[in-house]
Amino acid sequence: MLGGARRATLSNDGWSSEDGVRWERLPEGHPPFGVGAAAVVFKGALFLVGGGSVLKTEDGAVWEELPARREIAARRDHSAAVWQGQIWVIGGDVGRNDIWKSPDGVHWVQWVENGPPEGRFSTRSNHSSVGWRDKLWVIGGDQQGTTRNDVWSTSDGVSWVQEVDETPFGRRHSHASVLFQDRLWVVGGYGGVTEAGSVLGDLWYSDDGVNWQTPAVESAMPGRESAGAAVFLGRLWIAGGDGLTQPDVWVSVPQP
Repeated sequence: MLGGARRATLSNDGWSSEDGVRWERLPEGHPPFGVGAAAVVFKGALFLVGGGSVLKTEDGAVWEELPARREIAARRDHSAAVWQGQIWVIGGDVGRNDIWKSPDGVHWVQWVENGPPEGRFSTRSNHSSVGWRDKLWVIGGDQQGTTRNDVWSTSDGVSWVQEVDETPFGRRHSHASVLFQDRLWVVGGYGGVTEAGSVLGDLWYSDDGVNWQTPAVESAMPGRESAGAAVFLGRLWIAGGDGLTQPDVWVSVPQP
């Protein structure tokens, strides 16, 4: 768990756990963890992209600041995913829908320029993206004040297909997306079926990226946005997030 913000107070600490219960603070002295950055695991290392820099670590203790392009390092509220042996960075800031990729976190190529949403998704921030089943996916986000709940996919990073225009999980941004049990999951966020919005604590999953449903057993997890979600020890873990009164960690329970 790296950095973040709580009630406008920024954190620059890092924490790790071997079981999700007992947590150890990472050594201090690392470069700042940027606000609005995106994290991915790639080639055995953890990369933190954007928010002022591009950082890399192989053990969580020693961090290297990579000499990445300013267009990537300075970006905030974008999404990042690993797909086709590259790190992909999509959208972010205000009014962006460009796409970049890198084989190492240092050398970046602009794959698609920022521009009109013709044959692809609109500008957006605080969305999510994942590489799944030979495609790169983009879900929801904030389009300069308009919350989206569409789903897009691509097989080459250039030509995009709108898989869903209006999903049943409603408009949302600042959610998390993760792959678990060969399904695509959407967790929490801010939004809902109305434009007014609220902090959400629901979970949705899809077997194909088009048809979405909630788990049979309803979660009692409090609503949260900008939470962390990961698969660890064969379970889905959800940690922290904005909108909470106290920090917490939730884990999926195997069904009999």
